[in-house]
Amino acid sequence: MVILPGGSANVMATELGIPSNLKEACTLLSHGPLETKTIDVGQFDKRYFIVGISLGFEADVVKGADRQSKNKMGIFAYLLSAAAALKITKKAVYHLKIDGQEHEVQGLTCIITNTGNLGFSNISFDKHIDVSDGLLDVIVVRKVNLSLFKLMVVTLLKRECPDNLELVKH
Repeated sequence: MVILPGGSANVMATELGIPSNLKEACTLLSHGPLETKTIDVGQFDKRYFIVGISLGFEADVVKGADRQSKNKMGIFAYLLSAAAALKITKKAVYHLKIDGQEHEVQGLTCIITNTGNLGFSNISFDKHIDVSDGLLDVIVVRKVNLSLFKLMVVTLLKRECPDNLELVKH
């Protein structure tokens, strides 16, 4: 399978170091040798994924950023959608079974991800998340408040797992 950029964030292409410009990415195909990499594949219900899935707030954000908005505003469509989603998202209890152990975590969103990056080369949840380590990472955002936004900025810039378990559980 060849991965080419084509979305608004190009998360998997960014993760694999594939240029975001489609012409440049296609040039890689014709100027071998081609580099191959085995990547993990997740399954939720009967659907497979290579980037991730989300429930709650993040799912509402993605759903609210429609194609027309993304074509017009690019990545900023997600910020507008996030503002709208904050008004309607409620806490949920997530029942997770991870490596045979059951966890019950309350939060606003549950993200099951195969990639650490958010579609920008140096911005990620955690630089240690690897698409080929045989693991999926589960992140539950427990609260949204001013402290969370500060934590997210520091986390994304440092690219380290959040250490405030009151706000985020990884």
